[in-house]
Amino acid sequence: MAAPSPSPSPSSPSICPIDFSYVKRVPWNPSACENFHSLSSNLSNCCTSLLSLIGIGFAQYLKATTNFNLPNLETSTSCVHDFQSQLNFLSLQNNLVDLSFDPHQFIMSRNVCTGIETLKDWDKKLGQITPLDTSCKQDLTDLSLCDVCLTAGFQVQHKLVSIDGNAFHSENCFKFTILYAAAFVNQYGPESNGAMSCIFGMSLYPQGGGSGEKIHQGLVFGLTSAGVALLVMSCLLGVYVWYDRKVRRKKLNDDEFDFDPEEQGSRRRLRPNMGSIWFKIDELEKATDNFSTKNFIGRGGFGLVYKGVLSDGSVVAVKRILESDFQGDMEFCNEVEIISNLKYRNLVPL
Repeated sequence: MAAPSPSPSPSSPSICPIDFSYVKRVPWNPSACENFHSLSSNLSNCCTSLLSLIGIGFAQYLKATTNFNLPNLETSTSCVHDFQSQLNFLSLQNNLVDLSFDPHQFIMSRNVCTGIETLKDWDKKLGQITPLDTSCKQDLTDLSLCDVCLTAGFQVQHKLVSIDGNAFHSENCFKFTILYAAAFVNQYGPESNGAMSCIFGMSLYPQGGGSGEKIHQGLVFGLTSAGVALLVMSCLLGVYVWYDRKVRRKKLNDDEFDFDPEEQGSRRRLRPNMGSIWFKIDELEKATDNFSTKNFIGRGGFGLVYKGVLSDGSVVAVKRILESDFQGDMEFCNEVEIISNLKYRNLVPL
């Protein structure tokens, strides 16, 4: 007449369908999670690294099942536990996953990114051929090829967010874009160095950088290496002022974009929802030596990127938008909104 024991009940339905043994095999760099304390400043870096690392397993799961997420909370909890168990083999702190993830974030739901749950949903929303399918196939350790893949990834993400109509879902759309590219597009697979460094944005150890159980091997959401990310998006800092001076200003619906670059006392004003800092064009010209070619980094989406040094010594990247590449205020606002909501290892904070 005794009540059944609660412990066996979750064991059967909650077996994790993802094999995380690759955690000990791939050359990811766990330095952000070593000597870790829950209140330390590297909490965000460690969590981002782990999110990218667990993404490899979810890409493999997507390829095997066509499901972007797990079916229920019990399964998700089991997978999170299994993932932590693999980290324990590398002598990393045993509560890293608890600090970084909520099992609810890996559960299948219609309330994320246009209601996508499966590959069939993806095809229904975007069609069977996307920019990713033609841009992310090759060896992405080549930074030029990675740049092309990255640009395609943002195009697909923008499309998903526009279909969804909710900018708050941009992070989930970003994650789905990464998983799709790694699972179905790149011919070398999610565990290849190109996919890990470019699509997942992971920091990797050099080839042959260690062996054994405690190999410290080289993990974002989600589509870039550090250098490529600089070319594409870190430079949005301050560009709005330049853009305003070149194009007739009009009142934006969102109060976040009511900044007047000529208003006295407007220097270094914080945007209320994102905490970004506004800079005047003369500050950016001074920082980049009037956008000197010697400070030219490369070309990213919508413009050219320059290295700059602010008056306080901070090193930044500044993107100078090309008017011919840009469509207007709303596209700019969408770009800022999406990028501000992304937290990814190799994307410089906006």
